[in-house]
Amino acid sequence: MRGLREAGAEVVPIDSSPGRAIEAIVRAAVAPAYPSDIPRHPGRSLLLAQMGPELAKVRSRVLARRLRSAPPLDALVLINALCLPPRGVRVTTFEDMTVPLARRLGYPLWTALPQRAVRGRMRIQQELYRRAVVCCPATRFAADSIEADYGIPASKVSVIGLGRNHEAEARDRDRDENPNKLLARDLRPPAEQS
Repeated sequence: MRGLREAGAEVVPIDSSPGRAIEAIVRAAVAPAYPSDIPRHPGRSLLLAQMGPELAKVRSRVLARRLRSAPPLDALVLINALCLPPRGVRVTTFEDMTVPLARRLGYPLWTALPQRAVRGRMRIQQELYRRAVVCCPATRFAADSIEADYGIPASKVSVIGLGRNHEAEARDRDRDENPNKLLARDLRPPAEQS
């Protein structure tokens, strides 16, 4: 977010997490639908439930509610495609992985998800990428997946890397009557944040 601020954007963090209690209730409610045979992961059904489309739908509703009470935004930067913003919101995505790529790379939790959950998460990602003004994956691998697995045109995908890899352009704020407001927030569940 520092780079966005240095470029002159006003960053307004908004979290799509429904809170620990509601998240735990949702995970517990849907966990029986998920397999529990992943080695070295106690409580694995709950972990899988956290990655399924059910919690993503709850996050989408929370995000919509919080956007209604947020100041007007020029754009939304959605990190890690964990939910879907309301229609009409200008959105840019930023992530380092897609569901199909995570499965091809053999990530244990993603490969253990039932097919119906995989399809549900892929529908959410596809709709998000389709609505996005631009998709900004961290790697060429993720960009290739966005293009090949989701049919998003290469002209709408821009690999931007991780971290700060270039100097931010200074803006002349005196000329700008309407300073940009940009939403950027790590929307991953707390267990996945580092």
